[in-house]
Amino acid sequence: MNHPDFTEQDPSYRRLAEALLRLMVSVVRSGARDVGMTASLTLVTLDLCGPQRITELAAIEGVSQPSMSGVVSGLERGGLVTRRRDHGDRRAVLVEITPAGRRYLTSRRDSGIETLTALIALLPRSDGKALLATLPVLEQLSAHAARQHLGLP
Repeated sequence: MNHPDFTEQDPSYRRLAEALLRLMVSVVRSGARDVGMTASLTLVTLDLCGPQRITELAAIEGVSQPSMSGVVSGLERGGLVTRRRDHGDRRAVLVEITPAGRRYLTSRRDSGIETLTALIALLPRSDGKALLATLPVLEQLSAHAARQHLGLP
């Protein structure tokens, strides 16, 4: 259910979106840069959706198939993904995340959580509680964003 009217009429929602975006960018920048953004997102997709063909990954991540092949090759060299034959179509190859890839994602998530937790700790207690009250809404937004990224309704 979309309700664009209330956000278009109140510029405070744009300020809120800008603040959230700046916060996300700061947290992403504070993390390790050993794997690029597209590669990181590809790992997240594989973790959430299971093994995928390169063409599917390219469509989900919004890059060309040759670019995704390069991303997958780099992840494979790092031991974060592996390729295997598709049992349903022996001509096709599926890419899947490895246990090392899952550990890498967990490490990146933990790092982001630590960064955000440290920032929240800088707030006055009342502001921290006010932010905590927004948790259900933020979880809902996160779920919407994940579904959109994966092309789900």
